[in-house]
Amino acid sequence: MRDFNFFEPYIGKNKSLTGVKQGKKLVLLGMMALMILYPIYNGWQLYKTQKQVITVGLIAESSEIREGKRTMGELTKNLEELQTKHQNMVTLIKNQQQQDMINDLLIYTINDQLPEEVFLQSIKMSLDKVEIQGVAKNKMSIALVENNLSRIEIFENVFIPSIIENSGYYTFTLSFTFKGGINDEAN
Repeated sequence: MRDFNFFEPYIGKNKSLTGVKQGKKLVLLGMMALMILYPIYNGWQLYKTQKQVITVGLIAESSEIREGKRTMGELTKNLEELQTKHQNMVTLIKNQQQQDMINDLLIYTINDQLPEEVFLQSIKMSLDKVEIQGVAKNKMSIALVENNLSRIEIFENVFIPSIIENSGYYTFTLSFTFKGGINDEAN
């Protein structure tokens, strides 16, 4: 016969409790391992990042990069100078076109005042004075030119400093100024 053990039912439960305890121990051991390994992993990542920062810093401080920065600064300065010159050129061209328009208008105005017997040889213009040299068939035509130009409101001090007879024609010089200057005319 078999021996009867009163504690036998408790012995089997103890074995199952031992497995749960071992599982808890394993989980606890795994968590401790993670707590130890995670800072080591972060330290390694930090070390690699610092190494990359040092490498990039060395590259950024290299002579080639410094030379490139200096060249870029010079090119930027040159670009700004060229943009300023371009703007000045555009302004100059606009002023020249406006001046050409005034000059064309002035030539048409003078031409409208010439009788058929008068021919122009040259017109010299400055900012405040115009000098015309021409040829006429008679003195009366020259006087008519002077009279016609005197009647125009924008001209003043219309004057004929010289008339020279040459082979039946009269060569003359006529000069006048603008009222208020040519800059007032442009406005």
